[in-house]
Amino acid sequence: MKYHLDKNQRETYSRYAGLALPRHTSYPAANFWNESHTWETIKSRIIQVDSAKPEDVSLYFHIPYCQQLCFYCACLKEVRPRNDPKTEDKINELLRGFEKELKIKAPLLEGKRVSHIHFGGGTPTYLTDAEWLKLWGMIQRYTDVAIDAEIAIEMDPRTMTSSRLGFFRHMGVNRISLGVQDFNRKVQHAINRVQTYEQVAELVQTARSLGIPSINFDLIYGLPFQTLESMTQTLDQVIDLSPNRVAFYRLAVLPDMFKWQKTFVKKDLPQGLLPLDLNLLALNTFTDSGYNFIGLDHFAKADDDLAIAYRNGALHRNFQGMTSGRDQQILGFGPSSISAFGSTYFQNPHKQKDWLMGLDHPKQGYYRCHLKSDDDRIRQEAIQQIYTYGRIDIQDLEDQFPIEWESYFSPSLHKLETLIDDGIVHSTDYVIRENGLLGRLLRRVIAAAFDSYLPERPFQQGLPGQASQVG
Repeated sequence: MKYHLDKNQRETYSRYAGLALPRHTSYPAANFWNESHTWETIKSRIIQVDSAKPEDVSLYFHIPYCQQLCFYCACLKEVRPRNDPKTEDKINELLRGFEKELKIKAPLLEGKRVSHIHFGGGTPTYLTDAEWLKLWGMIQRYTDVAIDAEIAIEMDPRTMTSSRLGFFRHMGVNRISLGVQDFNRKVQHAINRVQTYEQVAELVQTARSLGIPSINFDLIYGLPFQTLESMTQTLDQVIDLSPNRVAFYRLAVLPDMFKWQKTFVKKDLPQGLLPLDLNLLALNTFTDSGYNFIGLDHFAKADDDLAIAYRNGALHRNFQGMTSGRDQQILGFGPSSISAFGSTYFQNPHKQKDWLMGLDHPKQGYYRCHLKSDDDRIRQEAIQQIYTYGRIDIQDLEDQFPIEWESYFSPSLHKLETLIDDGIVHSTDYVIRENGLLGRLLRRVIAAAFDSYLPERPFQQGLPGQASQVG
């Protein structure tokens, strides 16, 4: 096998795998955003400080509804049957909020080109075609969507049909992400998401016939009842369908935060180093089938935008995972959505009623936010380099920022000594680099050494109950 760990490396991995550490889709991680400001204050800061940032902007729209609860899910959503008498009122309120938010945030988009739109959830396809036409009309009215913009949408195969897929293609969607998770029926029942291989295959075939150029599958490992045998079957089926890219995520088990995960019984979850072996199985299966291994948990065919961005040094990590827009700003819309605009992070209120109140009273409603310091920007760049390319270019960092590497990062370098001794990191005068596959699988641990918001001893303490386990 191309990717494997020897006995000593497996023992080292097991010592770190149980640590709860951030995934660093932002720096600092969202649970360290402790400020609150009104929209007027946030807008003023962005216009003053960040208006000259790159012209390309990515929009994210959060559709916070699902018809059924999936037990693995860590997203903010409301489970509501579509035929519930109150659902129409809720959706009308949501659409009203989207239009109001587009109007309010329009000044931030002046002179900007929308090069990427992502619709997530929840379940974006919860909305009817008529509701989607309303939302798309609003977006076109208030923003400048580039002709070549990537328009991506997350889809639940259980609620999609070929005709609906045609509707979305006509609307301009050119990338779809299918929540496959696992094809094994026993696993599907355990996570309350039963869908057939045939359903997914039909959607893939239709998407290709419609000329949708990019198809992504989301898979999860660490789910109840997964075995090497069952995962082999799922991966073989995925390879047969040949998506352009795959996200292969570790299940985040946080039952204190996500109460529905208490339905999982510990003995049913993969134990010991089985999650590692499931991950290694996927690494070998996808790379042997021609996929590029990108970052921690993404795979892409050589001609996919993600693989091209990797080769061109333009890979980036943000709230949506690995992306091809290195300096792209993100503006979020909808309940709980997150924005990363220049030096400012801010998150909309989680509940729809609170989000709407903030839109109706922009001088009163408060947003959870974080205004990045100079130190945040320096550490964010170092951590970005770790997650995207597995190394920190010391000269590059010193060229970008007015720092002297050894003195500025002295505490971090002291923490790294433990990782160097354990064979996870290799250090020279010019670069900090992950050491082989072991280092790559433990990128979150390496990044933790540079995170000043974590406890003084992150490799012993971690953030139990606040972050998912590393492995």
